[in-house]
Amino acid sequence: MTAEDDVDRLMRESKGLPHGPARIALVEEAVRLADSRNDLPQAFECRLELVSAASSGGQPDVQLVAFSWCLSQFDRDNTLFGGRETEVDLLWKYKWVAGALPSFHQISRGQIEETLDDLRRRYRADGSTMHAVHDEEQSTAISLGDKPAAETAHGKLLAAKRDSFSNCAACVQDRLVSYHRFFDRHPEAIAAAEPILSGRLKCSTVPHRTYPKLMNSLFRLDRLPEAMHYHRIGYPLVSSNPGHTAFVDDHIRFLALTDNHARALRLSQQHLRVALGYASLNTRYAFLREVRLLFHFLKRTDTKTVDLPLPDDHPLATPSDRVGVAEFYNWLDADTYRIGALYDARNGNSTFRQSLTDDVSAATVMKPYPFRRVPENRAT
Repeated sequence: MTAEDDVDRLMRESKGLPHGPARIALVEEAVRLADSRNDLPQAFECRLELVSAASSGGQPDVQLVAFSWCLSQFDRDNTLFGGRETEVDLLWKYKWVAGALPSFHQISRGQIEETLDDLRRRYRADGSTMHAVHDEEQSTAISLGDKPAAETAHGKLLAAKRDSFSNCAACVQDRLVSYHRFFDRHPEAIAAAEPILSGRLKCSTVPHRTYPKLMNSLFRLDRLPEAMHYHRIGYPLVSSNPGHTAFVDDHIRFLALTDNHARALRLSQQHLRVALGYASLNTRYAFLREVRLLFHFLKRTDTKTVDLPLPDDHPLATPSDRVGVAEFYNWLDADTYRIGALYDARNGNSTFRQSLTDDVSAATVMKPYPFRRVPENRAT
């Protein structure tokens, strides 16, 4: 069997795997083999697939490197890589890459804006209505904690017509839910979610990432039966795909605030190792922030230690996996403030640290609602 056959075999096998580390590893091996053969078109094709696999599999760092290589190669000589069809594919995936940049504190606001400028330039040159670009501008502004920029981008998004580069209707609607939640407009967030909750709009990631956003808004409006309903049906959708693990944090928060601490702890135990290994400290922060809220509650109880499997190199790791509640809370507090300071410095505001301060206030408004209680109705 030739190296070319091996590359084709690896690519075929990868498509039969669920999104996650195993699928990404197969495509990475295909890239390595294509590179060893100095087969530029095949290496390009494999890397484009790696961009997709890494995006869906929760490894944005791998996605960014692979895409940057593809874009530079295509700009150098696009005739080698499929022409117009490939150009459209690159423009589509460029949205993913631009959206992933705020996750890395090492990437400055200037670099993020330069990337968005390049995205705008390429989309305009292609004749786009810019609907997809404004959608990404809105999402990026939210990630940066920039409310004026989010409002500006939202206005442009509403004014632009959809085109072939627009995200699917379900994704655009889900981002509208995020937009309203960003401004603490919870009734509006719930109303925006209605086409998703009714099943009229859905895709491979929606309603998976909509349900956890909605739980917080429903909690804030004292609609606990509905919020619990979306936890029940929503958590199984995100529990096993590493690309969706970032949506687990809102489930932990909701359980902590409704006095379902045992279940919240089980979810923390199940996903903590993965969260601690995130290449993006932003995603790690989001998860640890909600575990911090849980442990804020636990340290006020008689619980002194809990089972918590930690990586061997963690400062609180023990052979028995028993961890002190107060000690782990103190570590969570220090680590989230450390990470938050990095992003606030990059973003030029105090959004991350303010969120941690707000969580202390949130801990005073716990609303008990048992997980095993049968929900009375659902949001519509």
